Amino acid sequence: MISSTPANSTLNALDSIKATGTGNVFNIDDQTAAGTQSTISGVTVTGVQTVNIQTTTAETIDASAWTGLTALNITASTTSGATADVVTAAGTTAVAVTETAGASTGTTTIDGGSTVNLT
Repeated sequence: MISSTPANSTLNALDSIKATGTGNVFNIDDQTAAGTQSTISGVTVTGVQTVNIQTTTAETIDASAWTGLTALNITASTTSGATADVVTAAGTTAVAVTETAGASTGTTTIDGGSTVNLT
């Protein structure tokens, strides 16, 4: 979990997530205050095929070095104001970003991805 209160976050820079086998899913619940930008950086992820991020704000994430990742799904569920998602993924990762009505007035940027779906 990621939180506006650093002491409440359980996913932090320098964390390492390592999975083995196939069909691994890593769910991230981002509870950063709406209207702010949340950044996931400095985290090493290997062997996870699918990452799902449920957020109350806009995300900045560079998952291009996360090995084994084939699907990156981000869902913004509440108003995030003028901020917008900034997503970087490897060419082997399908990227899906879903912004609910009113989730952002900013411009979402997606760099990379084997396929990209923005709704």
